[in-house]
Amino acid sequence: MTAPAPEAPSQQLRRIARMARAALSGFPVEPRRVRLVAMNTNTVYRVVTATESYALRLGRPDWRTADDLHLAAEWQTALADGTDLDVPRPVEARSGDTLVTVSGGGGAEPDRLASLETWMPGGLLGRRLDTANATGFGRLFAAMHDHGRQWQPSAPISSHRVFEGALSRGEPDVWAATAAIAGCSRHDIDVVQEAADVAGLAYAALDPDDRQIIHGDLHHDNVKWWRGRLCPFDFEDTVVGHRAHDIAMAMLDLFDDVGPDGYPAMLDAFQTGYSSVEPWPDGDILSFQLGRRVWVLNWIARHHPDDLTRAVPRCAQAIERTLRHRRLMRAPDR
Repeated sequence: MTAPAPEAPSQQLRRIARMARAALSGFPVEPRRVRLVAMNTNTVYRVVTATESYALRLGRPDWRTADDLHLAAEWQTALADGTDLDVPRPVEARSGDTLVTVSGGGGAEPDRLASLETWMPGGLLGRRLDTANATGFGRLFAAMHDHGRQWQPSAPISSHRVFEGALSRGEPDVWAATAAIAGCSRHDIDVVQEAADVAGLAYAALDPDDRQIIHGDLHHDNVKWWRGRLCPFDFEDTVVGHRAHDIAMAMLDLFDDVGPDGYPAMLDAFQTGYSSVEPWPDGDILSFQLGRRVWVLNWIARHHPDDLTRAVPRCAQAIERTLRHRRLMRAPDR
């Protein structure tokens, strides 16, 4: 029997575009133009009406649940109503909910959870990385942490939405076993396990009463720069967690972009901005960043296990150098 020909990317795009049109029919908007802008864990369209622009987000339920997205929408609305921050405002569907479930038709596409929110203008902060904007980035973080500490959601928070370790949200811990099966060296696996242990001790040392609502993924490309203002978006990872964890994740992404030479000045500028609004949190952010390296490997093991034989040695080298020097380091250049 002849194997079926591989599907062209255009076929998937057409299917998702049909789902986008079906999702929009559930919201009180009349689109004039709909344009695809991103495909990742969400597929995002820019929707333009006669008077407004919106972001339509089609999320996979196996990535974030309806409860996750309801929490994010509730906090976004509270930030829009209760602060002077520029955040995307969720739009209620015709049903009164902030989500519309769109069927994939039982075929190659899974069902999607669709949300609509106001479009944030401007370019990504990642294209304007300098110390002045890093200071503003720190102030933005602190303002969001200040609000998150005081705000309480309307529904109880389940343990699934509490981030208290390198792996949380009920994620299965599969990286080590999968790496061993893939043939990764015992040395590399042990190095990564040491990072996981260091992170575990750091999380255990934090006061559980100091947890609060945090963005969870506020890296510099989830912030837009618009006329001198920094505007956060992509709230789907909103969780209960520690401020130090939230900062550590964003600063690791910053390090990976600007490199070891540019990172110290950017971190200092960020801390200066943050501390002008809120006290700098307790906790060793380096330990949480090591935990994030483990999280990334675990994600690869779950979704792209064939990539582990390349990812584990590079990650282990970066971790080994970081542990030795007690500052963020990259794997050596090949």
